[in-house]
Amino acid sequence: MVMKERVSIKKKVKTKDDDGYKIDALEDYYSCWAEINNLYGKELYEAYNLKLENTLNIKIKYCNKVKSLNNKDFMLVWKDRKFRILLVDYLKYNKKDVLLKCIEVS
Repeated sequence: MVMKERVSIKKKVKTKDDDGYKIDALEDYYSCWAEINNLYGKELYEAYNLKLENTLNIKIKYCNKVKSLNNKDFMLVWKDRKFRILLVDYLKYNKKDVLLKCIEVS
């Protein structure tokens, strides 16, 4: 396993724009090295059937910041591409790696 891609995890926050209206923004939460994998086999065909073909498996190292991830409040950025985190898999809670299933958003 080679983690050679840099990813940034962003937290969704509410801020105010210049006119005082509440808007959604992304704030830096955590940056780390990751292993990026495409879906393959049965998982790929299921994703095509569900119109989730832009889905990636992203493996990162476990740490206290990653422990508090939930899929509603966080986004992942890789090479200027934004991904919504669909699933956080702690891999049997081995406290070594975490697998993030992410889908690209426009």
